[in-house]
Amino acid sequence: DSTFAMAWRKLGIALGRRGGEFARELAAFEKAVELRDRLTDRERYTALGTYYSAVDDRERAIAAYRSLLDLYPDDVTGLNNLSLLYSVQRDYERALELRRRALTLEPTNWLFYSNLAHSEVAVGDWAAAESTIDSLAAALPGHPRIEALRVFLGYARGDYDASESHVLALREAERGSAVWQARTSNYLAIITQTRGQLAAAERHRRDEAATNEQRGFAAARRDQAFNSAWFDLWFRGDTVSALRKVDEALERYPLEMRAPLDRPYLETAWFFAFAGEPERAREYLAAWEAEIDPLIQRGLDFRHGVRGVIALAEGRFEDAIEGMRAWDQRVCAVCALSEVAYTYDRAGVPDSALAAYERFITTPWLARGGGDSWWLGWSFERLGALYEERGNTERAIYYYGKLVELWKDADPELQPRVEAARRAISVLSPDQ
Repeated sequence: DSTFAMAWRKLGIALGRRGGEFARELAAFEKAVELRDRLTDRERYTALGTYYSAVDDRERAIAAYRSLLDLYPDDVTGLNNLSLLYSVQRDYERALELRRRALTLEPTNWLFYSNLAHSEVAVGDWAAAESTIDSLAAALPGHPRIEALRVFLGYARGDYDASESHVLALREAERGSAVWQARTSNYLAIITQTRGQLAAAERHRRDEAATNEQRGFAAARRDQAFNSAWFDLWFRGDTVSALRKVDEALERYPLEMRAPLDRPYLETAWFFAFAGEPERAREYLAAWEAEIDPLIQRGLDFRHGVRGVIALAEGRFEDAIEGMRAWDQRVCAVCALSEVAYTYDRAGVPDSALAAYERFITTPWLARGGGDSWWLGWSFERLGALYEERGNTERAIYYYGKLVELWKDADPELQPRVEAARRAISVLSPDQ
């Protein structure tokens, strides 16, 4: 039935969970909204809230879900989705309250346990999050999300051995699932990358890409090539190799192969700006601005970060800081903090850089892996150096020590940085 509005909405939800097809996802949500006159009040507010969330019009999305809950206070979809919006706004206490209500109403829904655990960590209640995961295990024995949440919890606490153990248990339990094989490859890549084990991380990324390609993700190989280029650029300092890999990937997998909304214009612009080629970055930013509807552009917060990193590459430090801060204010508590810190650092504002690095590494967050795998070692290293420059030897020794511990088993190419940290500790130690 092509006029089944709520089926269009649910199709959009399914596409979003699958990933990589935002164009189809948004088209499905738009179709549901076009058909809203056929819906009940309950369904209409749900469809509107989903659509406005997709285009990141948060005020309208919140208004839609509040209207839904005014009429139906026990609507679990409304409770859950409104909690997500509050969480993005960093109103974690309000999100926590809504998630508790949702779980009470539907105690066999794994998603509500997961979201509740995220909120509990966000407010710093690690024991409550652990208890919530145990409750999920009691309610739904054997569900793969139990081990997945334990992976996240161990990682967020810095217990990478425990996190890896849970990944391997999950991988074995779900060996017949391509979805979970890809996810566990991703988890292993994050853990090994965080520890500076680059060869292992790249191997896991290749495994993830191969599995996703088998699942029908056309961009999997292209994304893996970009990831390899980032390894060269960020960890190895080999800009020539990084640019070569990206140029080869763009030639082999042209962006035009995908729908405009699914083309990674912004991600490509970010790479070129970070690699010191702001002119090429501007070309991709301009293409994105020309092809994407302004309404959707407004909802993609990453645009602020891209403009910020282009400004940074061009030496326009005030504009760079403004762009990064605008991005940080629209995403999760740690999602852009590392980039904010880096920008202050490059701009020669050490006090602000130090404060932002500190906030990045100390802010409790359950899903830290995406950022930490790139930024944690760097943050420890820079905090050590910044504190050393300020004459705070105690804090400098502490953070140099954190880097040494994190990267003690890192690949040989990172060991010179570990040795430099060890030397700094030796020189700064009071008994020398």
